[in-house]
Amino acid sequence: MASLNGLPAEDTVPPRVPMLTFPRQASATVFDHVMMNWNSHGHAPVALFGKPHFDIHFYMVGMAAVAEISPGRPGFAAQAAHLLTKQAAHKDLKQPQAYQRSGYFPTNHSVHYDDQAKEYSISLGGMIMRHAS
Repeated sequence: MASLNGLPAEDTVPPRVPMLTFPRQASATVFDHVMMNWNSHGHAPVALFGKPHFDIHFYMVGMAAVAEISPGRPGFAAQAAHLLTKQAAHKDLKQPQAYQRSGYFPTNHSVHYDDQAKEYSISLGGMIMRHAS
């Protein structure tokens, strides 16, 4: 794919992790910002993420709250280990009784492994408009 030509062969040190705010048109969603970075050699766990790829993360909280997230927490490792099983999963997301702000919220998430392509698809779905209450 020509659009991927010219990507750095080596990661920057420290890594560049741009946090991008959304345009005004995206204000109807509940997402605050998106993070995107290039991993020239992939990253751990290698069985899942060992090939070159982009990481793209959508956040519903501000950038300061994201900075406090710790991947060293036991729950994070358990979730990553589940991906190694390559089992498809579709789960409804528990919905709160009240919402702090109006916007489209996901109601489910899915994980699917494509054995032929050797890649995972992880998605949020069932976006429903909720109103602040």
